[in-house]
Amino acid sequence: MGVTFLDRKIYTVADASKILRVPESTLRWWLEGKTTRGKKYPPVIRTAPTGDFTLTWAEFVESGLLCQYRRELHVRLHEIRTFIDRPCCIIP
Repeated sequence: MGVTFLDRKIYTVADASKILRVPESTLRWWLEGKTTRGKKYPPVIRTAPTGDFTLTWAEFVESGLLCQYRRELHVRLHEIRTFIDRPCCIIP
């Protein structure tokens, strides 16, 4: 089976960071997570680190939305993480 449109690798972190006007280090952190001063921060865009610094179309779109939430709506990253970690409920 072929790669779906959403899963197609489309931009490097360097290219995506220029387009989205976000530092490469921030975009890498959102994609792969990081450890700072002994505290581990999981990825925000991906469910788990992959070691791949090429964004799929879906990851690029999600990164763009995350940039807007952070810049324009001033949503703090820990609020976004809290939302991501919430159990999903399906409304019939």
